[in-house]
Amino acid sequence: MKDNGALLPAVGFIIGFILSYTMQPQTARADKVKKFQAPSKKGASGDGGRPKFTANGYTSTYLLYADGLDRTKSVGLLIYTDGSGEYGLKNPKSSYLLAGNNGMIAVAKKHNMVLLTPLSPNKDCDDHEGSCWYMGDSVGYTRWAESLVTQVQSQYPIDKKRIAFGGYSSGAQLATEWWVPSGAAQRTMEDGVIVAISYGGTPKMTEVAYTPSFIASVHMNWNVGSKDRSYDKDGNFSVKPGYDHYTKAGFKTSLDIVRGLGHERDGTFGGVMDAQIIKHVPPATAIVAAPE
Repeated sequence: MKDNGALLPAVGFIIGFILSYTMQPQTARADKVKKFQAPSKKGASGDGGRPKFTANGYTSTYLLYADGLDRTKSVGLLIYTDGSGEYGLKNPKSSYLLAGNNGMIAVAKKHNMVLLTPLSPNKDCDDHEGSCWYMGDSVGYTRWAESLVTQVQSQYPIDKKRIAFGGYSSGAQLATEWWVPSGAAQRTMEDGVIVAISYGGTPKMTEVAYTPSFIASVHMNWNVGSKDRSYDKDGNFSVKPGYDHYTKAGFKTSLDIVRGLGHERDGTFGGVMDAQIIKHVPPATAIVAAPE
């Protein structure tokens, strides 16, 4: 009968080697991973979680979807802010906003983009809807949102030339009344599109000095129903004054008036963003590996 005791150290070494290789972090074997993987930090490691984020004196939550992207191509970022009450973000499995073949999740993946949807830090708005962006300390909420976007851009290989920012109603007001004039848009994107759906008025703060390259590269689009009072019946919060302001400022702008529709746009948000991304965001391109 053979003595197998001498084989045990060798067997243990082989098993240990195999385990040490397979248990390495994904980043250690990035050259062998064809699909984009989210970082291992808690709160950003998978699709659909709702982690908390604190910055500039405010705390709120966000949804982030990054699974299934092709890391051999340039990865973009789709930022989307919901309307008052944030129904779409509080019901992520609904086709109202996020889920389904035409939902925002599918649109982001189609264009090889990480999807980030922050929930407003303001949970007690006077519009009876609960949460919103356009009441309270909107400047402070904008700073919080910019810090969140900056963090995501530091965690993922985001191409700043492939950025789309969209918002509906209250979220559209954030886009044109604070996000752009505060300089947050200019600091977080070099090319792409900003879309305001069913609102999006004139700046409600002193505007930064826009660079010529930002004005020339970033397109601004407004999308509103022909029966929606937010088109031109709500003063400087309305779509028409916002569109006119940025057009006069030299931005490349477009205005889409959808015949027969009012303020409610259930299930159409993904389609609106998809169309604007196709028109105004550079497509994903192959990443050329640096020579060794």
